[in-house]
Amino acid sequence: MMAFALCFILAQSVPAATIKVDVSQREPMPVPRAFFGQFGEHLGCNVYNGQWAQILSNPGFDGYEFFGENLKRGASRYGLPGIADGRDAGVACYWLPEGDATYAMDEEAPFNSKCSQRIAVTNAGGLRAPVMLPLHRVREYDFSFYARTTAPTVCRVGFRAKDNSPLCETETQVDQAEWTRYAVTLRVPEGPGPGELCYLALVFDGPATVWLDHAELFPADHMSGLDPDVVRLMRELRVSLLRFPGGNFASGYHWRDGIGPREKRVTMHNPAWDIVEPNHFGTHEWTAFADAIGAEPMICVNCGNGTPEEAAGWIRYCNEPADGPLGKLRAANGHPEPYGVRYWEVGNELWGSWQVGHCDPAEYARRYDAFAPRMLEADPSILLIANGGPGPWNRRFLETVTAPVRSLSMHRLVGWGVAPETPSEDVAMALAAYGLDFDKQLGELRDVLKATGHPDAKIAITELMSAIVRKGGRSTWCRHAEGLYFAGMMNASIRNRDLIELITRTAVINHGGGRAKVHEVAYAEPVHFLSKVYGTMSGRWPVACTVAAPTYGTALDGLPRVDNVPVLECIALLDDSGAELTLLITNRDARATHTATIDVKRFRPAARARTRTIAGAPDQMNSWNEPPRIKIVEAETPAGNRFDHAFPPCSVTELVLSTET
Repeated sequence: MMAFALCFILAQSVPAATIKVDVSQREPMPVPRAFFGQFGEHLGCNVYNGQWAQILSNPGFDGYEFFGENLKRGASRYGLPGIADGRDAGVACYWLPEGDATYAMDEEAPFNSKCSQRIAVTNAGGLRAPVMLPLHRVREYDFSFYARTTAPTVCRVGFRAKDNSPLCETETQVDQAEWTRYAVTLRVPEGPGPGELCYLALVFDGPATVWLDHAELFPADHMSGLDPDVVRLMRELRVSLLRFPGGNFASGYHWRDGIGPREKRVTMHNPAWDIVEPNHFGTHEWTAFADAIGAEPMICVNCGNGTPEEAAGWIRYCNEPADGPLGKLRAANGHPEPYGVRYWEVGNELWGSWQVGHCDPAEYARRYDAFAPRMLEADPSILLIANGGPGPWNRRFLETVTAPVRSLSMHRLVGWGVAPETPSEDVAMALAAYGLDFDKQLGELRDVLKATGHPDAKIAITELMSAIVRKGGRSTWCRHAEGLYFAGMMNASIRNRDLIELITRTAVINHGGGRAKVHEVAYAEPVHFLSKVYGTMSGRWPVACTVAAPTYGTALDGLPRVDNVPVLECIALLDDSGAELTLLITNRDARATHTATIDVKRFRPAARARTRTIAGAPDQMNSWNEPPRIKIVEAETPAGNRFDHAFPPCSVTELVLSTET
């Protein structure tokens, strides 16, 4: 049975809250830049049709056995119809027959993977693929494909509208019996807009038999294959770390599958998520993405069905000079300079039954004892992170392992058991209170570390999001309530920064909240703006801050019970110069505005302060085709050593006080 209780004890005076800040009591440890990381994974459309700009959903003309989950969600989530309609005709997934031809998925002499698409053209025939195009920003597209043919033929390539009427078309001569790359540029005329279904069509003159493989469709403004909108959004955050390639995906990933010329990489099944993995986005692409957004790369190695030798090889490939054996290979693949990857996570969630190679803590300790020395031998300067886990996992692992444990990972994906019909305000207030329980969790973990002989070990929060499915189907991670959870967890981590060394929030795009990409349009989800406020604030040095405010209690099935929760939370931080004071104030109350008297000591603030506020209804979401409903609102407000400020319901406000000049 669902149980929840939110009980208020409200003072009668107005304002009912006080926030006291004493700048003279500056703490000696700053907030680490490593707290502002992000996490990406080969999951759903996080990478492909996400941060990777290539548009085709099956660029390799690969068989249906790779597309389990894609087939379930392609039409409903992304509006692509008929993605399996060509199956009985022998046409690859996401492609449709066109004109006068017969088809087969041909496993004889494919270009790079298991099969190619054979088209026996009688008169004029070929294929078409349903696509969405990022027409909100670009109308020119680069299309390439590999083909071989039994006879020279003209290929007409073009875009068509939803009713199959032509939008644009060009021709290329396909005339080689051996695999050859062909490329054209297409320009969509004015007319179709973003979110409108189009088709990419290839029609060959017959008679001829043509084989197709490895096609790519990029917008002309792509950034070395990356989606420029995704790069722009990520740059806004000042991301410090980028964790990849998973997640669950890491436990079955073999890094050599994702290096070398992209057109020769082999398509595989992604066992973690039952989707296709074309291996177009490997080590070089991930590190290029990290560089494009200004982040440091962080890699999670395969400790599920991988080996210590494989992990050590990946480290050498990334970090050794170009005159080493694997450094030479990296240089031959286009990057002579070492990547210098510092953080390496030894596996992902090996405690979970859903994980490839999942195990008990004793077995993981044996694996860690095998992996750690080999990885450190490959590069003694790297920083290893072991798998932490729920329940008794940490204690049993730490009691068994013999290799030094520098850091333990922690994942906090919370709220799975909360009923969808729970009032949104109650959900938001429970999520906002989670950070206070997290303080207690960290206290218990400190005791475990000490008791097992690892008192100096750190904690790396490498996945973080809420996961409460709301009535109607969308989870809290893409709603405004996620921001209150994230703010509470960031504040708790700042309080415990002597223990927590880094945070990589879930996820880059199309998973976990932050950013989404629908119909090839990327946009900011509500928690993106919280990440932006925290990641770009000038404050680094916490100073003394106390809050007196009305309190409430929360108890939802699926989240911890927390009593005596102040409706307001505040973190106060000085910048490096000492001339700017940042107050980050969360109003956890999703039902009411609260006004606080703010009392600042040992600081001479100017008469006005800058504010950035994020507020709205807890279940509110943003959309690809509308201006954001949840966003940062910038303003100025009267300030001084003592002033009042009203904080709207379900909000986070940054108040920036500068010293008077």
